[in-house]
Amino acid sequence: MIPNAQPIALDGFQKASVSPVLSSFIDSYWCIKSTEYAPKTSHFLHSDCASGIIFNFQQPLTINDTRLDNDGYICTTFCQSQKLNLTKNIDALGVRFKPAATKLFTDFQAKDIRDLITTDVCTFPTNYMYDQLAKHHSFCAQVHFLNGFFTAHLHTKTINIAQQHISQSLLGIVSKMCGNLTLDDLSTKTGLHTKKIERLFAEYIGMNFRQCSQIIKAKLAMRAIKTQPNLPLAELALTLNYFDQAHFTNQFKKIIGVTPANYRQKKQKTA
Repeated sequence: MIPNAQPIALDGFQKASVSPVLSSFIDSYWCIKSTEYAPKTSHFLHSDCASGIIFNFQQPLTINDTRLDNDGYICTTFCQSQKLNLTKNIDALGVRFKPAATKLFTDFQAKDIRDLITTDVCTFPTNYMYDQLAKHHSFCAQVHFLNGFFTAHLHTKTINIAQQHISQSLLGIVSKMCGNLTLDDLSTKTGLHTKKIERLFAEYIGMNFRQCSQIIKAKLAMRAIKTQPNLPLAELALTLNYFDQAHFTNQFKKIIGVTPANYRQKKQKTA
């Protein structure tokens, strides 16, 4: 039994917490093992300014147009939601980094590898990790290996860790303000120059300040639509400080892939 393991939205998913020493850098580990999915079952992965790794041990998966065969894949920060197509027989494992951790684990500036799903990150040993994880048949054993691997990896990253913490703190302020502040506001709150802030967002998060703010607001809108299904969308737009409902609809669709009205309809059908 995995400590703190929690089921999430899809059948066959398990989620496990990371060791305390890694909790500032990695959100969680997850796995899914199932033979229950009908062919071409889909699930949307919504952007949250974070990145991760997927290890696939069974039939190929597809995220948008990228086919994931048996291998380890770096999934970098995305500005838009991604469509994950599941096969009937699935055996996959994932590492979900916290925002601003991409550069810490890959040595690349996050902006240079944004919107990618790739095995071609030469400074990060995904092939070695894949081979080691394939030797373990239980999620518990795989989590134990991952905790040891990433803990050892952190010992070589002292310089980057300080910058990662600052970047994470900046994103935390934007999130606390629900995306409703300007770059100048953030500069005033932190004492950092606006150019320094934008550089940290680009290097460690992979997108600019404005893009992060819009993603945070879109995620808040999704949550409100799910928890308050009868709330008028025009009222929600004003609550989240959009100019009007048309602006809200445009920004939401740009990030999530569907309009707020369509998103609400889909949630009502699956409720």
